[in-house]
Amino acid sequence: MAAHDIPIRIMIVDDHTLIREGLASLLQKDSRIEVVAEASSAEEALRLIEQIECDVAVVDLSLPQQDGVWCTKMMRQVRPGLGILILSMHRDEARLRAALEAGARGYIVKSARREEIVNAVYTVYDGNSYLHHSVASMVLASTATRPKTETFSEREVKVLDGVAAGHSNKEIADHLFVSVAMVKKHLQSLYRKFDVDDRTQLAMEALQRGIIEPRK
Repeated sequence: MAAHDIPIRIMIVDDHTLIREGLASLLQKDSRIEVVAEASSAEEALRLIEQIECDVAVVDLSLPQQDGVWCTKMMRQVRPGLGILILSMHRDEARLRAALEAGARGYIVKSARREEIVNAVYTVYDGNSYLHHSVASMVLASTATRPKTETFSEREVKVLDGVAAGHSNKEIADHLFVSVAMVKKHLQSLYRKFDVDDRTQLAMEALQRGIIEPRK
């Protein structure tokens, strides 16, 4: 987890008032996190995101009218750099994949512990991907698992494992005793091999193909 000098500005999107208030209270126990907005619908969230500066949106999938996938897609269009963390009770692969394809950087279940949610917020804020271990395990066990069609070096597998763990390029480089430039080179090669565009999709594909194991 990277250190931060200024608070991470958070928007919470959930149609249940008690959940929004509880999550806001939970997150703001960390002095480096500030909840700057709350929305009870995707439409309200979209209006707020045009008016308020925030760094991460924590979005529920089950919203009235337009759902969390639509909300994610539209907010990313307005603010491409916004980190979106899906916080949901749902664990099915279809919802997970739809959310990630819409632009979410992370996915965590509502039963997660406080420290897991805070860690997910920091990971998404840092531009990395975060998949809760229960979701990663579900993806790995999916019957839709595709066969391995590429070969991967030991170092590439370690890079993939680092990405799935939410580590930054520098953290991966330090762990492997290589330069950040070398990690970036490996990532570009892996993007081509997996035919993906970002770290979250890369982690998802590596888990689904069984190339790396879900983190416990």
